[in-house]
Amino acid sequence: MTCIAMPVVPEGQEQRPPLGLTPKAVWIAQVNLQRLEDIKAAMARYIEVGRPIPDTWLKEYNHLAFLYTPAHIITGKNQ
Repeated sequence: MTCIAMPVVPEGQEQRPPLGLTPKAVWIAQVNLQRLEDIKAAMARYIEVGRPIPDTWLKEYNHLAFLYTPAHIITGKNQ
């Protein structure tokens, strides 16, 4: 069996753990909020040139906008 020596921490100094991982729920929210911004930007570009916005974009935008509105976050209601 191999013995691994642990570094000695001077008295009074706490050793902090290494940086971990962003919680999955936070990461998913960040990705979804970026997607929401991307959809808004794409829709603005289409509106600027007079093109119709694809239904799939509108559905996805509405879904994400509903999920990340302050009222939904505060109340916790999903429907």
